[in-house]
Amino acid sequence: MSNNRNVFDGKASCYAKYRPGYPNQILNLLKEEAGFSGYWVVADIGSGTGILSDLFLKNGNSVYCIEPNADMRTALLQHNLQSSNCFILDGTAEDTGLEENSVDLIVAGQSFHWFDPVMTKKEFARILKPGGYVALIWNNRSETEESLSKNYDHICEKFSKNYHGTGNTRISYDTFNSFFGRDYGKFQISNNQELDLEALIGRYLSTSYSLSPKDTGYESALSGLKALFERFEKQGKVTMEYETQIFLGVLKG
Repeated sequence: MSNNRNVFDGKASCYAKYRPGYPNQILNLLKEEAGFSGYWVVADIGSGTGILSDLFLKNGNSVYCIEPNADMRTALLQHNLQSSNCFILDGTAEDTGLEENSVDLIVAGQSFHWFDPVMTKKEFARILKPGGYVALIWNNRSETEESLSKNYDHICEKFSKNYHGTGNTRISYDTFNSFFGRDYGKFQISNNQELDLEALIGRYLSTSYSLSPKDTGYESALSGLKALFERFEKQGKVTMEYETQIFLGVLKG
């Protein structure tokens, strides 16, 4: 992650405003599978602007938000000025700055694919309490052909050379198996996002792979998004369909 510290420079505002949230069912899943409670101390690694952290802060958990990007941390701080149980640190997955055996649950939303998995496993094992859990979470866009989500992907593939697919699709199962030591569960929860035209464009601009106005193809990419909106629009909105995927387990090996 440290090598990607600046990849989201200038994107924090769009990220906070236009990225999808995470379903509340995640809390129930954690309770059922891991015995999670509001007393657990949570570390959100690669916390961004705090979209995933919000879920746990509203549940009453103390949350350590570890985020290497300065713009993201600023947005996170502004969002949580009144929160006494949110602690924001400049750190990475490989070097969180947290104390040994200090957290019950580590979560990472839309971020594990930026981590060095070997160094991250070592650091996570250091900061987790004995028996602590890790939950790697992504909002993966729908892969259904002819859906808004799939057509959005086609536009990204056409214009954004740094686009490599949605969510965790770029990660092999060998990586997950090695990271968890094969002792983990995979869960899915449906999660949709309603977007007007401004939000659809903002959703694209919030990504690491989005073009900027100075890039060749920027206007063409936006034109493609506008045409996509017109194709799928109903009553001024389109629906981006996601499957929230959760990889949950205790680190072994």
